[in-house]
Amino acid sequence: MDDLIEIRAVVESAFNGINLQKKTTLKPNPDAVKIYAYIAVKYTKLNRATIGAYINRTHSTITVAIQKFHDLYEVDDQFRISADYCIKKSAIILNLKTATYKQRIDIIFSRLSNAQKKELYVKAIEMIA
Repeated sequence: MDDLIEIRAVVESAFNGINLQKKTTLKPNPDAVKIYAYIAVKYTKLNRATIGAYINRTHSTITVAIQKFHDLYEVDDQFRISADYCIKKSAIILNLKTATYKQRIDIIFSRLSNAQKKELYVKAIEMIA
């Protein structure tokens, strides 16, 4: 399940912090769902029902999203750029053998509020001391 959290964080940050759990047909949400579905199926061993449930979708929605991912990837340059970015970033984060802790922390850190960043910094200073 942690993998889905990280994949979702990558995709949402690539699309300016959209919320994948929100059901909407307004762009860029549908494209982000397609990319999330493709990456989640490719890089995790979870079934499509679990992957879909995490973002408030059904297994059939995930299946259709993956089919449409392939269709769009072939013809839409902007979609391909966004998809490649998310795929590469997710691959780095999810591959524990090659990903550094700094790369993984940078993704999570970018999602925190300023108050959370300050609190984390204070705790890190205490741990070092």
